[in-house]
Amino acid sequence: MKTVYRHRVAGRFSLDPRRVLLAAGIVGAATLQPYRPVLFVGTSMEPTYRNGSIALAVPFRGRLRRGDIVVFRTPRGPMVKRVAYVAGEGVPQVKVCGEWIDASPYRREKLRDRKQAPFRELPVPSQAVYVLGDNYVTSIDSRQLGFIRLDQIERVVWKPRTPVQNADDRRYFHS
Repeated sequence: MKTVYRHRVAGRFSLDPRRVLLAAGIVGAATLQPYRPVLFVGTSMEPTYRNGSIALAVPFRGRLRRGDIVVFRTPRGPMVKRVAYVAGEGVPQVKVCGEWIDASPYRREKLRDRKQAPFRELPVPSQAVYVLGDNYVTSIDSRQLGFIRLDQIERVVWKPRTPVQNADDRRYFHS
């Protein structure tokens, strides 16, 4: 096996400069490339990403659309969720027992037709998004955290987008 060391100088080893440059180049390329792995921990993004799944993410460049999966900072630590509503859109809510609750999993047409519960659409402020986990039952998302400011978003998961299963259900998908 060939040794990494070139020669001995006064009791110390000196490194082969070519190997040092090669190692520096590999480390530099790894740190400068835009793609970073994202590890999905928990069940909030199932069935799209299962617990332990890994995807690639690129730096956030300031433009988001419905359906994008983002990595953002919270007091609880980094989280990964899907953008459900962007600035200017309305988040559907229903008043139940005197409290407004998120009605995103239900179709807006059905909510508007109901006479039993008051309905409203809470507008998403500029420079913010409303995020939801794909597993609506177990996810901690904008329903608990509120709107996510764009300056909290660090990365966007690089492709793929989930295909629309039902043309009427455009809740999480691009228009």
